[in-house]
Amino acid sequence: EETAQAAREGGGAGAGEEMTTVRVADIADGGNLYLHVAGDDGLARVGAGLARLAAEHGTGGAPCALKRGALVAALFDDGAGGGPAWFRARVAALDSKAKTAQVVYIDHGNRAAVPFSRTRPLPPELAAAPPAARDARLAGVKAPAVHEDFGRDAGMLLSELAWGRELICRAYGRCPETGQLRVVLHDGEVPASVNEGLISAGVCRINKKEMAQIQKQFPTSSEFFDALKASQEMAKKSRANMWRYGDVESDDEEPYYNR
Repeated sequence: EETAQAAREGGGAGAGEEMTTVRVADIADGGNLYLHVAGDDGLARVGAGLARLAAEHGTGGAPCALKRGALVAALFDDGAGGGPAWFRARVAALDSKAKTAQVVYIDHGNRAAVPFSRTRPLPPELAAAPPAARDARLAGVKAPAVHEDFGRDAGMLLSELAWGRELICRAYGRCPETGQLRVVLHDGEVPASVNEGLISAGVCRINKKEMAQIQKQFPTSSEFFDALKASQEMAKKSRANMWRYGDVESDDEEPYYNR
């Protein structure tokens, strides 16, 4: 259900190999992030609608059908000095004892725990608009979870390489398990992709199963895959981070796709 929902919310982008310009909206960890597409006025249109909601109702909450997957308006203070404001949010989990909802702000990608009293129903026109932030994962990159070894390092390096920059994004369809866009990000001033940078630093490694899927679907990805393999060999030879004690790859992992 969540995979189908993610595919619907992403609009038409990612159905095939695509190139576009993006900026990072939020980073979840070293391999998962949210992107804003340059030239997409969806964020501005949604913002105008939420401003009208605030003008009509202020920042007072109102009863709404809170359940996992529900789309609601939820307050968030972005620290810009204007106080809490309404943003569109999808409910990820509920804590009935604490009367809070774990939500994902779908136009920016950040998450928060929000009291029930700080939510209200969305007007139909706002509920119908697609998310302004695209849920994405770095293609071919297997990143450790934040709580695992090198997880924080991977997230920090991704921020260093990608945050606050205009990036060229190539999308290789969607991940069949999660519905996320599978992307390769390039800073025009740096020859190597962001994906390669994380792997060459030894804080991430190649996701062999995903690369096999991508190569079968997109034969033109072979050059990118060769670059990832070269980056990983560099990390192994220099014993960078996760490779410092030798090879960390297990024998039961999916093999590289044999072209």
